[in-house]
Parts: sequence; C-alpha cells; structure tokens
Amino acid sequence: MHHEYLKRPALPEQDLPLGEHYPQADSDKERMHNCLERCLNRLPGDARELIVRYYSLEKQSKIELRKQMADELGVSINTLRLRVLRLKEKLQPCVERCLDRTEI
Repeated sequence: MHHEYLKRPALPEQDLPLGEHYPQADSDKERMHNCLERCLNRLPGDARELIVRYYSLEKQSKIELRKQMADELGVSINTLRLRVLRLKEKLQPCVERCLDRTEI
C-alpha cells in the first residue's frame, strides 16, 4: 500500500488520504513509511495481511489478485473493497498522529 501511495502524483480518492502529510522529500517518504509500518503493526494480523496483500500488485495482476482474495474470503469484490476501505479509515488517523509527532 505504501509503495502504491508513493508512486501516485496526486491522491486518488481510493488511496489513503493523508492531506498535508503527502510526502515530498525522501526524508518525508521515510517518515511516512515508518509511520505506516507502525500503524499497520497495530492492526490484527489478518487485517494487516489483508490490506498489505490487497495493495501488493499493480495493473492486471492486481485485478486478478483481488478477485482471488474475494473468492478466498467468500465475499464479493465490493465487500472486499469495503473491508479495505474500513481498514484505511482506521490507519489514516494513526498515520497522521504519528507524522505529527515525528515532524522536525
């Protein structure tokens, strides 16, 4: 998820919206990565695995993986998207608080 976030020039509405915390320099990217890792580690193992796996691939591979994940969980692709959205909504305030604490 973090790598996908950093590759984007702007924040599409489905990515983790971090507003003014969007990293600009390498040090900002490193802080973002560290904060995201800390917050991901606070999630239960299955939730952490779900969101990391969900964002692990790109393009067609990503589409196929998400279909496979939905099948494995026995849910629709929309239900999978909602689960990931809820996890991102939990991660966002954690990452923002972390970034606020680590500002230099």
